[in-house]
Amino acid sequence: MNKACFKVMIILLLLTCASTVVADNKDLGERLAWSCLSCHGNAGASQGPATPVIAGLSYNYIVGVMLAYKYTDDLEKALDVIDNNPDLADVGIYERFPSTMNNVASALSPDEIKAIAKYFSELPLEKLNQQFDEKLAAAGKKLHKKYCDKCHENGGASTADDVGMLVGQWRNYLTFTMQDYQSGDRGIHKKMNTKLKSMLDKKGEESITQLIEYYSSQQ
Repeated sequence: MNKACFKVMIILLLLTCASTVVADNKDLGERLAWSCLSCHGNAGASQGPATPVIAGLSYNYIVGVMLAYKYTDDLEKALDVIDNNPDLADVGIYERFPSTMNNVASALSPDEIKAIAKYFSELPLEKLNQQFDEKLAAAGKKLHKKYCDKCHENGGASTADDVGMLVGQWRNYLTFTMQDYQSGDRGIHKKMNTKLKSMLDKKGEESITQLIEYYSSQQ
């Protein structure tokens, strides 16, 4: 066998191995995702009003959330995982409160978390069909533009900058989440905290209801 033929064989072998790894990672994410569907619904489209829709969330956001749940008692370990994985350099960690997700995430390795994140981030968002108050939604739209749109672009539908998705989420889930932010049971980003306090000071508690009605109206 001459050198040219040998080089071709090596290249073909490497390409075959690379394709197999990609396929394996995709299959791994899909297999692991089955453990999420009982709560988060088929293809990540939750049918439980207190459970978030996870289809279409950004890859970095899902990884960050899962690492925070996995290492809730010691977030420094989550930061260590990021430091030791150059491909996770853009992942942010936000404090999570104790929940059933702690047990789910603790059983997963960082690579398995990444596979799950890739699977759900590539699924399309399916907006929910839920009732809403048109008057409150109209007021919420104005509030969103003033207080939320800079980070949650496109009316709350964008996941740019790896923020959580607001459009397509259940009203109950958004309500419970905002209550957790206000009570301090869930960590909140400094910028969001500033905006939230400013809105509450000027518009009162009803402003949160109006915002949630606005997000619920986008179907």
